[in-house]
Amino acid sequence: MGFGFGQRRGGQLPTELTGFVGRADELALIRVTLASARLVTLVGPGGVGKSRTALRAAREAQGRFPDGVRLVELSGLHDAELVPAVLAGALELPEQSGMSPLDAVVEHLRGRRLLIVLDTCEHLVDACAMLCDILLREAPDLSVLATSRQPLDVPGEHCVPIAPLPPADAVELFVQRAAAVTGGRGVSDTDRERTLALVDRLDGIPLALELAAVRLRAVPLAELVARLDRRFEVLTGGGAPRSPGIRPCVPPSTGRTTCAPRASGCCGRGSACSRAPSTCGPPRASARAATCPPSVSWRR
Repeated sequence: MGFGFGQRRGGQLPTELTGFVGRADELALIRVTLASARLVTLVGPGGVGKSRTALRAAREAQGRFPDGVRLVELSGLHDAELVPAVLAGALELPEQSGMSPLDAVVEHLRGRRLLIVLDTCEHLVDACAMLCDILLREAPDLSVLATSRQPLDVPGEHCVPIAPLPPADAVELFVQRAAAVTGGRGVSDTDRERTLALVDRLDGIPLALELAAVRLRAVPLAELVARLDRRFEVLTGGGAPRSPGIRPCVPPSTGRTTCAPRASGCCGRGSACSRAPSTCGPPRASARAATCPPSVSWRR
């Protein structure tokens, strides 16, 4: 039996089911940064498109990694102890008696030129940071592309900010998704002003725009725009969200996009974030030398 906790089989990159809009500058920056840095973290607020951008960047980079690209999805994981086991599952490693998941992963990755996409790290940031620190030291040919609402603060980490979509791309995304959910009717030219108003009210956040497009099945665009003072209830139909990232991504009615207090890497429109990658924050102590936080007690 192998390690596995609901992880996509073999950590394969998923097929894109909808069109990819914009992000040409970000993808170019990720490509350049991955060529010189072994840990690149896409940082931004919830719902801004970090995961989708990372998957597109990883797909474009596959030719540079002869041993493959593996996706590790962490959004559904809440136990920091299981992070190495989830990675082992993505690598399809068999369980070995007397060997921890972390040891198995390190042994497997040594000598392999491989890219790991570590997706949605913010709720397990300490565990992800220690895992990256150990793996990058033990496997010199490994690279990691992570997504998080805050930097991992690992030595050598480079951060690429992912901001909301600019207006033109945000409109294109909404129009595409609206056409898909309304049987091709989409948004007419006469609705342009309403569309621009909706994009502005939702601050160019891709997840919020996609939720708004889905609501067009039941609510006309004019009514949807008029009701956006109650953004969260309108976009989710008044029910509980399917994704824990939905509520934080929806801009409040009194201001712009907000981020959780710990999300120090969030970048919204008008923020001071540089478009160039940065070496993120003061580095943590080495994971080998540091005492693990109470929630993480891996054994090697």
